Amino acid sequence: MRYIHDFKCGPTQLVEDKVRGDMVEFITLYITGQSFMLHQIRKMIGMTVATFRGHCGKAEVENTFLSERMDVPKAPGLGLVLDKVHYERYDKLYEKSHQTLNDWGEEIEAKADEFRQLYIIAEIYRQEITTHSMFLWLTTLLRHDIMIPGITRQSRERSPLGMASDLAYLANKELMEIKKEEQNEIFVELNKERNDGAAELMSKGSDLQSEESPIDIREIPGTSPKKILHCRES
Repeated sequence: MRYIHDFKCGPTQLVEDKVRGDMVEFITLYITGQSFMLHQIRKMIGMTVATFRGHCGKAEVENTFLSERMDVPKAPGLGLVLDKVHYERYDKLYEKSHQTLNDWGEEIEAKADEFRQLYIIAEIYRQEITTHSMFLWLTTLLRHDIMIPGITRQSRERSPLGMASDLAYLANKELMEIKKEEQNEIFVELNKERNDGAAELMSKGSDLQSEESPIDIREIPGTSPKKILHCRES
């Protein structure tokens, strides 16, 4: 069993994008737990973002505690950092014979924090600004159907943003169908024009052959061997 002891949100941080000349906003989430399973934190953050953006509601969050499988979006792992290991139980058991492991002293903690900011956090900012991994992941969020099989959408609690995202998806789907129909109509029209042109050439070829003209029908563009054979038989 994995236990989450604390989950809090830190202050926002504005980082300059020197290429585009604007500021990018970052936010830090601190999760303290007994232990974590593979991808557990990334799925927790993915579900949090999906809920905040209205892609799912309270019912989906409650369903994540059930044993049924769900299509939970997994947030990018770029910003995931093991910040600190806690030794509360060890310190409690051996507090009379050993020094604490949770507190390394102000000087060492300051150096560790400086290293973290310069070489870890700064690199996360740089890579995110360069690769846009979070923004690219957000574009795939609507592909996840966050629901348990057998639970209809009518029973789901939807937010205005969630309903808006559904409407946007349906509108885009309808637009793609319209474009597909238009392309099919254009294709049919082009085929009709090509067939009409071929029929006209075949008719001219028949007239020429009836007049014993030395012209070779194979030189007429837009005709196939089957149509040429048909012309000669006429």
